[in-house]
Amino acid sequence: DCSDHEVNIKILFGAAMAIVGALAAVLLFRYLGARYRDERLALWLALLYAVATPLFFRSAFLNQNALLAHLVLGAWVALTWPTDGEMPRTRRGPWALAGLLLGVGLLMDYSAAPLALAFGGWALVEGWRQNGLRGAVDLGGACVAGAIGPVLLLLGYQWLAFGSPWFPAQRYMPATDFSVRG
Repeated sequence: DCSDHEVNIKILFGAAMAIVGALAAVLLFRYLGARYRDERLALWLALLYAVATPLFFRSAFLNQNALLAHLVLGAWVALTWPTDGEMPRTRRGPWALAGLLLGVGLLMDYSAAPLALAFGGWALVEGWRQNGLRGAVDLGGACVAGAIGPVLLLLGYQWLAFGSPWFPAQRYMPATDFSVRG
């Protein structure tokens, strides 16, 4: 049995997730339309993302993995948006935005860590290709600068809640049959 208050909270979170999912689909539509210059193809692919993936079903309740997928999509779009001139991935602004989005993803779910590392490696390689060591430090630093706020917030929370900023909450949870036996 759920109280009316609990039901209202579930409805609110479900609505928020649906709105975020819809905004991600619109972002993908705009990105694909700009990339391929074919709105029909962009519409079909955006609809495929919105309703033919697990994201559609996960939009019914608060789900950090779905939110992380939307944040990674945002980071990808920020770095690869097609332009007539210089590609955005050679400038610091898009890398800082990507770092911010991935930092928020890490704040929500530790499964963002490998993705953040992959994007960070990409920043270093792109920077190196553009301007050697200086470029790698420039773009890598922009990515880190974008992520630093959410990462510090995560570390501060961990410290306040568990006494150490370095260990995830799972370290402090009691062992259960299924978590210790795989």
